[in-house]
Amino acid sequence: MMMRMIQVGFILLLITAGKPVSAQDSLVDLRTYRPSRPEFIAMFQMWGTYSPQHDRYSDGGTWPGRYTPTYNIWNVQLRRARIGVKGEILPRLTYTTVLAFDQVGHNPASGTVGGTNNGSFPSVGLLDAYVTWGIRRDGKGPRLTVGYFRPQYGRESITSGFAVNSIEKTMDQNYLREHLVHRNPGRAPGINAGCQLRLGSDRAWLRWDAGLFGPDRNGETKPPVLLVGRVVGTWGDPEAPQYSLSHKINAFGKRNGISLGLGGARANGLGPVRRSWSSGVDLLVNRGPFQLDGEIHWLGTDPVEFPGDPIFEVKQYIIRTGHLRAGYNLAVDHLGFIEPTLTYAFMAGGRSENDQLLADSIGKPSGQESYVEVGVNWWFNPKTVVQLHYTFRQGDPGYAGDGAEVNSYFTQSGLGAIRRGDWAGLALRWIL
Repeated sequence: MMMRMIQVGFILLLITAGKPVSAQDSLVDLRTYRPSRPEFIAMFQMWGTYSPQHDRYSDGGTWPGRYTPTYNIWNVQLRRARIGVKGEILPRLTYTTVLAFDQVGHNPASGTVGGTNNGSFPSVGLLDAYVTWGIRRDGKGPRLTVGYFRPQYGRESITSGFAVNSIEKTMDQNYLREHLVHRNPGRAPGINAGCQLRLGSDRAWLRWDAGLFGPDRNGETKPPVLLVGRVVGTWGDPEAPQYSLSHKINAFGKRNGISLGLGGARANGLGPVRRSWSSGVDLLVNRGPFQLDGEIHWLGTDPVEFPGDPIFEVKQYIIRTGHLRAGYNLAVDHLGFIEPTLTYAFMAGGRSENDQLLADSIGKPSGQESYVEVGVNWWFNPKTVVQLHYTFRQGDPGYAGDGAEVNSYFTQSGLGAIRRGDWAGLALRWIL
């Protein structure tokens, strides 16, 4: 099925690329063409957080161990920072390069997830580096993107952390990215063809993407090849005037439309894994002041069969993960919008002894976790927002029991086994 989606995508590329260009389009003399001035990109997200309780597991050199609570954890961190440039090299050939330095000052004992970046000179990494070519001169045809960027699959993973209306991106993104490209930033070198088409009128649209990526697997000589495909049907206003790798949730009353996406991915496996695959559906609704988005994914792994080994008798190991998020804009004269929001996110993996032994042997999460986030956003404008949110978390380790690091609720980089607590956050997010 995945190969069929990729084949259909490239067939659509050939069909849409072959449409005639209108007479008013003129050729550009490349000998005298001057690239555009680089456009500076800068985005920052500051957090102040409070975690009422965090439990850390310790066996004290004896068995069984126990969880020891720590109370009243305050933390101030630079959650996200982006600096980059973008521009046009040649007509219809654009570039984007972005550096990131995140989690500066993060306290791993707080309820928030992720590693730390606490040095006097915080580490900076490459987040995006790609070029996009618009094949047709009228700008309405397919686009080819080559470089280091996010595979166009799902919704949360391909939406910037500066465009969502929860304080943090939902947990399903993390599980999806680890499954697809084995890295939480979710980027991989590759090529993607995509297009946004109008279907007969201004009220029906189709967007499709088909990509081929090479995820990094710690220097292994035969890394997996990842195939990704996604099709989105839209009724009403499109999500953007034209095809773009940038996505958003809140349209601030400027869009009335429903988008439904179907996606799939497949990669060859290594070691105890024959192949991995995923399939999912995602949704975005914008109606006046209301916005609703969500997705659900089935992340599957087919292990290598070992006759006589009961752990590997299962033909497939599958986890489910997803979210549902809603917001409503309340206009405030001359002061922007106040947006109450509500978010639910979950991950459901194996809970039996055999399922969890299999998940551990192939490096996949198990057990269950979920959270509910309630909050309010004060949007001064679409690029600047203050957020006050509270996240209620819970998890179930399944058969593995206390001390098992089976998913992100029960483990933290730098600390080991934990039970992650609730947390409250006050954030300032802005784009220059």
